[in-house]
Amino acid sequence: MFEAFAFVLLVLDIPSHGSLETQGLTAVLEATDAMPKSANVMLVGKARIGAALVTVAVNGNVAAVTAAMDAGSKAVGNPGKLIAARVIARPHDGLLALLPKQAPAVRRWQKCFLSPES
Repeated sequence: MFEAFAFVLLVLDIPSHGSLETQGLTAVLEATDAMPKSANVMLVGKARIGAALVTVAVNGNVAAVTAAMDAGSKAVGNPGKLIAARVIARPHDGLLALLPKQAPAVRRWQKCFLSPES
């Protein structure tokens, strides 16, 4: 029984990544404010894509990131437009190769997932 309990705790602590994309600065500010208030997640960066699109990235365990994405999506509401909100549980290391290498948010994200302490 204790082994099964330990396994459940291990699964819940697996790092995951969440990205929330909005159109409009006010919308992303509302979402970014709501996410860490609703769950234990770490804001790891933002990226301006163009055409007023802004993406905010968070890391944490799967449940926390899912809760943060839900809260952030609801917070966008009237000030702007929600484009996408996605959670990637246990992102594959190969995913990092698809992201732009120069973006500071990506470097922080890589450091968080690839550091020896994790």
